[in-house]
Amino acid sequence: MAVVGGCSVMPANEKSPRAADYPVSGPEHRERVMNPASASLLEQSRQQQRSGNLAHAGSTLERAVRIDPSEPAVWLALAQLRYAESNWVQTEQLARKAYSLAADGAAERRAAQRLIADALLRQGRQEEAQRLREELGEPLR
Repeated sequence: MAVVGGCSVMPANEKSPRAADYPVSGPEHRERVMNPASASLLEQSRQQQRSGNLAHAGSTLERAVRIDPSEPAVWLALAQLRYAESNWVQTEQLARKAYSLAADGAAERRAAQRLIADALLRQGRQEEAQRLREELGEPLR
């Protein structure tokens, strides 16, 4: 019988582990630390926006999304940029992505929900926008 180095054999009386035995915490159960490269790109995009260069700011944020696609702050910033460009459909889609990644109760999640409502309102979907704003306890603007 051959022995393979580094392998272990589970005793016959032990069950093999299942995925349910090792639950993975979702983003709402962990403290999120932004990737330093993403943080730098986020700040760079803010500077580009302040100088009126929205196209470069968008490219910078898209790069940050590629680096860290699970970072809600980057998705939210990109959604806010698309809102500034009056791209309501893309604003809604990007804000929904930010919302799905943000932790329950996080400021980013509330900001994303607000932005979704505003984008829906701009698309003429007032009832949906109203419902989201009511969930936030805020009036529809």
